[in-house]
Amino acid sequence: NVGHAFECLPEHRASVRGRQVVLVDDIFTTGSTLVACATALYAAGARCVAAAIFDSQEQPLAAVSVAGPVSRVTQGRVGSLGQAARATASRISEKLWDRPF
Repeated sequence: NVGHAFECLPEHRASVRGRQVVLVDDIFTTGSTLVACATALYAAGARCVAAAIFDSQEQPLAAVSVAGPVSRVTQGRVGSLGQAARATASRISEKLWDRPF
């Protein structure tokens, strides 16, 4: 369980605040790592966090992101929004090469 394993260090928060961030994980199974990283980045003030989607030849194909005003993308909603982004990435992958992400 990586739920609280990641943190944006205080000395890096200014470089994250208000920015769009793309996360790339070498192995994507449950999406737990990406959700935990996104949670830490949103806590540091990131405006948007996206997960990259690669094709079967490891070429970038698309990205799924969760963004919105802080009033709607609250800390309490990050987990469920991350799960929705992961489910969307899985559906895209299934359409692309007939297998789940």
